[in-house]
Amino acid sequence: MNGSGWKLLPAALVSLLTVLFLVLWQALAQQTAVLKNLQEQVEAIEQREEVNNRRLLEEQMGTLRLRQQSLERQFSDLLKAVKQQREQEEKQARERQKAEQQPEANGRPFLPPPPRLELPLPAPQE
Repeated sequence: MNGSGWKLLPAALVSLLTVLFLVLWQALAQQTAVLKNLQEQVEAIEQREEVNNRRLLEEQMGTLRLRQQSLERQFSDLLKAVKQQREQEEKQARERQKAEQQPEANGRPFLPPPPRLELPLPAPQE
């Protein structure tokens, strides 16, 4: 049996190597499929992140636009208030200047002149 055992060994090794090759080939195919699936998942997540980032940027831009409009309104209101204050100050200055140009008596209340007192004249002496 020693001689016939050695003859079967190459045939068994070829069969074993063939089975091993087929198992490794299937494992490689399965691993490739898993890697491809993972790559697709990563790409999907990246796309969602891009969409989320774009959406977040759009929200931030909207918020910034609203803030800018609010600041522009506040600035406009402030300019109006300053203009009104200047006009009021100019009006008061004109009124003061006008009052200063008028005689000082106009600033005091009007008092009528005191009545004349007539004293009885002494009778003529003869």
